[in-house]
Amino acid sequence: MSRVIGFYKKDGKTRPITKRVPYGVSRSLALEEVERLRNEGERARLIETNRKRKLYAPYKSTLKLQNSTEENKQEHPQNTEEKSNDVKKEPDTRTAESEMKKESTVEPLGLGKIKKFEVDGGIFELPWGNTRVGKPWIAEIGGLSDQYGIERRFLKTEALEFWKGQPSRLGIPVSELTEGKIYEMKDPRSWGHSDERTYIRVLSKSPDSFEAEEISYEDLMKYLRARR
Repeated sequence: MSRVIGFYKKDGKTRPITKRVPYGVSRSLALEEVERLRNEGERARLIETNRKRKLYAPYKSTLKLQNSTEENKQEHPQNTEEKSNDVKKEPDTRTAESEMKKESTVEPLGLGKIKKFEVDGGIFELPWGNTRVGKPWIAEIGGLSDQYGIERRFLKTEALEFWKGQPSRLGIPVSELTEGKIYEMKDPRSWGHSDERTYIRVLSKSPDSFEAEEISYEDLMKYLRARR
């Protein structure tokens, strides 16, 4: 005979246990919501709410960029009056998108060349995307690992094109890339060669492209050891 376990109230009566519903939606639906919020001038990004079920949700900041200047004037009116007497302030015509791009730009480490990567429809197609010779991948580098040498967090790719029922071109949403993070891209066609893998550090990004600093494996290991 099985025993039913429940929570008890103060009056001694049992309270039924409600099943918890996982929070989140599919990646594509969550990305559409993020883009909609950004078009409305909100600061939004994609977050993972349930890794096992692959659920995502948009995260919206409570701080609006367009209202920050007005709130500052209301809290400190005396500072605004003093500045207006000295210099005539030009109207702020910057959009929320340009403001986010300015804030998200990071300085390069000076370890390699700066390259520009094109993005099509918000999706960055992985180089060497033909999976008939092997599957390319991209991973975020977190640091050094005693077991694998480098600690990696593999990012989920999306199929951009199919060949005989199998994905032949792979890509990743540029929204999944974070400024200041280092990523490793695997070339399946160069197994065992020096150019087998590419290491980049994202500096800035936009819906059409992103800039990154390409770092060699030797310089990457020196950088990771210095941070350890």
